[in-house]
Amino acid sequence: MGKRRKKRALRPITAPFTVAAPAGARIRDRLRLSAADAEVLTLVGSHLGRHQRADLAERVAIGQVR
Repeated sequence: MGKRRKKRALRPITAPFTVAAPAGARIRDRLRLSAADAEVLTLVGSHLGRHQRADLAERVAIGQVR
């Protein structure tokens, strides 16, 4: 026969609390773009992504990542 486990007491129910609303907004939509517009958005996204990655790398290096 195997060992019998002791039954654990249930945790007490804590008081309810409110969670803050999300800080940002997300919008999902499909854009109908011309080839030129799609290229511009791709370039802008690459440019902004490069800055975001550089900022994140700097924050990781100094230890301020949350």
